[in-house]
Amino acid sequence: MTLPRNPNRQPQGVPTGGQFATSTHGEPQVNITAARGQHGAAEIKEATSILKQRRENAWPEAAARFDEEEGAWAASNAAVAVREMYEDAAVIEYDVDSDGRIVELDVLDKNGHTIGTTWRTELRRSSSREWLDDRVSSHLDGRNLKDMATQGAGITDKVFTTMPDLAPGKTVRLELDDVIMNAHNVHTGGNPASGPFKIQAASQDLQLRRTDAFNDAKKRHVRDEQEWAASRAALSAREIYPEADEIEYDATSEGRITELAVMRGGEPIGVIALDADASSARKLRDKSDSLRGPVLFTLQDAGLESVEGQGAEIQDDLYVTEDAGERGKTVRFKLDDVIVKAADRVREQ
Repeated sequence: MTLPRNPNRQPQGVPTGGQFATSTHGEPQVNITAARGQHGAAEIKEATSILKQRRENAWPEAAARFDEEEGAWAASNAAVAVREMYEDAAVIEYDVDSDGRIVELDVLDKNGHTIGTTWRTELRRSSSREWLDDRVSSHLDGRNLKDMATQGAGITDKVFTTMPDLAPGKTVRLELDDVIMNAHNVHTGGNPASGPFKIQAASQDLQLRRTDAFNDAKKRHVRDEQEWAASRAALSAREIYPEADEIEYDATSEGRITELAVMRGGEPIGVIALDADASSARKLRDKSDSLRGPVLFTLQDAGLESVEGQGAEIQDDLYVTEDAGERGKTVRFKLDDVIVKAADRVREQ
């Protein structure tokens, strides 16, 4: 696709300056509404609101989806975690109210002695409370008791005689070795761990399973961020430069951005250029440092193909680095175009 050439692009063989080198000119007389193209102010305002709301919800929704998926492994997650804290732990026993929230949780050894405990109230606490809350209770609190029974929990009725204000609840008992082996059988499709250290081996496998699940959840979130990178960058650029109407940048064939400009009416109003190792940036306009994370790296992390699919126009280009000419790409998109296109995607979902 052939794009209009920027008259300030450095000629091949000139070692410095970049395509957004300054030239002497008066301040452009730009009608901002006209420069923003075919989309009206009301349409842009609505689209912007839709996209901001979508992004605000994206991470909480991803975290909730991960937590829901992990509910199927809650008993073994808690069992593996508590065994790391107490080598002689044999049982987790906890009481829940009618909403499934934990009132009290105890860790017992094989003789039934309490070796760790945590409570809902601040009236009693043990030295293990904080660790148990973070690493054990967090897996179990609020879980569906039918799901817990499926994972090997024993469940009995509970009356809170010392807390008469609480409605009757349940006592949940997890025999650690049993829930670990049960979960491992599910995880491996019925191939149980064997050998003298089978519990340890099964625990390690389950730890790896949870790590993989967490990493998969992060990858889904990163992929989601990449699929909306152009509109995210557009919104960020407009927060920094409200009058902006376009973004244009140069990238290597591998997608590394070397120089990026935020434009108004065809003129750069914010420019930033990165060194080859991205360790330092050259700020070529006021406030340009603010573009580095929310604009430049957002687009770079997404990749050229993804950004093109979100409405950017890309052309092959021989641009000039400080060392030598290198074949790369020039990417350009109107802010309003990608914002409206992205908002339409949200509406269609």
